[in-house]
Amino acid sequence: MHFLGYQHSHDDEFTFSGTFSGPTWLRLMLLLLAAAAGWLLWSSVFFVDETEYVYVTQFGEPLRLYVEPGLHVKRPYQSLWRFDRRLQMYEPPAREMLTEDKENLNFQWYVCWRLPSPEFAAQHATRSDIEDVPDDAPMRTIEPIELYVRRFLQSVGGVQAAESRLEERVQAAIAAEIGRARLSELASLEADSLQLEPIMQRVTDSLRASSLEQFGIEVVDVRLKRFNYPEAVKPAVFAEIRSERERVAVQYRAEGESEKIRVESQATLERDRLLAQAQREATRLRGEGEAKAMEIFNAAHSKDPAFYQLLKTLETYRNVLDDQTTVVLSADSPLLKLLTRGLPALKETPRNKISPIPMAKDGDEVRAPQANAAPTTPAGGGAP
Repeated sequence: MHFLGYQHSHDDEFTFSGTFSGPTWLRLMLLLLAAAAGWLLWSSVFFVDETEYVYVTQFGEPLRLYVEPGLHVKRPYQSLWRFDRRLQMYEPPAREMLTEDKENLNFQWYVCWRLPSPEFAAQHATRSDIEDVPDDAPMRTIEPIELYVRRFLQSVGGVQAAESRLEERVQAAIAAEIGRARLSELASLEADSLQLEPIMQRVTDSLRASSLEQFGIEVVDVRLKRFNYPEAVKPAVFAEIRSERERVAVQYRAEGESEKIRVESQATLERDRLLAQAQREATRLRGEGEAKAMEIFNAAHSKDPAFYQLLKTLETYRNVLDDQTTVVLSADSPLLKLLTRGLPALKETPRNKISPIPMAKDGDEVRAPQANAAPTTPAGGGAP
C-alpha cells in the first residue's frame, strides 16, 4: 500500500488519499520473510571451534555442552557461552612474603591452568561430582567434562574471574609454604639443600585438587619466576652481603697465609733433610775416595820411595815457582837439593827414567819459568 499524502478540511478532519501497488507489497513481504528467516537461521545455527567448549543455556540455566567442533543448532531464544579450552598462563604482580627466618622477599610466580580435557575429566570425576547434578537437569546422560564446565560456568563464569580466584588461592598456598621454609632452602650454592622444587610441587598438588572441585579448573603447574628483596631494603641487604663477603675473604686469606707458611716450613724441612743426607753421602764418598787415594799413594810409595819423593819435590816446585817468583835460599836448603845435587840414585826402570838436570852452583839465583801456581810452603813429603 502506497500513501501519497493527506488533506486537512475546514471541519478539522483528516482525509487520506493513496494507491496500492500489488508487486511492491509482495516484494516488501518477501523481504520481511527473508529477514526473519535469516535472523532465525543466524540465531539457531552456531559453529564450535576445536579450541573451545560451547555451552548452551536457556534463560540462564545450562542445557547442553558442545565439545566436538562443527556446526550445531539451537533454539533462537537460547544463549551461547564460549570457553577457551587451551592452556592458559596467568602471571600476577609480585607479592611480599616472609620466610621462616623472617626474611621479607618479593615473590613473582605464574600459574598454568585450563578447562579439563574430556579424558582428564573422565579420569578424575567422582561420585560426589555426579551427585551434584541438579534434579531438574534434562533426562540424558551427562558426560564428566560437562560437569566440570558447568561448575566453571556457575562458579566463575569467565577467564578473568577464574584468574582472580586462582590468584588468591595460589598466593595463600605459596605464602603458607614459604613461611615454613628458610632462605637457605630457597637459594643456596649447595644443590642438596635446595627445597624450592618440592615446595612448588606441594603447592601445585594442593591447588589442583581444590580448584577442580570448586571451580572445575585443571591447574597444570605453579612455578616461581623470581624472588628478590624489596627495593626499599636492597641497599642495606647489599651492604650486609658485601660485609659478609669481605669477612669471608679475610678468612680465606688468613687460611691461605697459614697454608703457605705450613707448606714453606714443610718444604724447608724437606730441603734441609735432603741437603744433610746429600752432605753426609758426599762426606762418606769423599772419605772413601781419600782413603782409596791414600791407599794407592802408600802402595806406590812403598814400591819406590825415592821416585815418590822426587814426584812430590817436582810438585812443590810447580806450586811455589812461576815466572813472577824469586826465591833466595841457602845452598844447603833441602828444597834446592834436587837442583844443586841432581837426581838421586834411582832404579833403572822404564817408569822412572828421568833426564839429568844440570847442576847449579852455590849461591846462584834459581828461577823456574813455566810454573803457574801461587807460592806455598812445601807440602808433606817435600825434599829431605
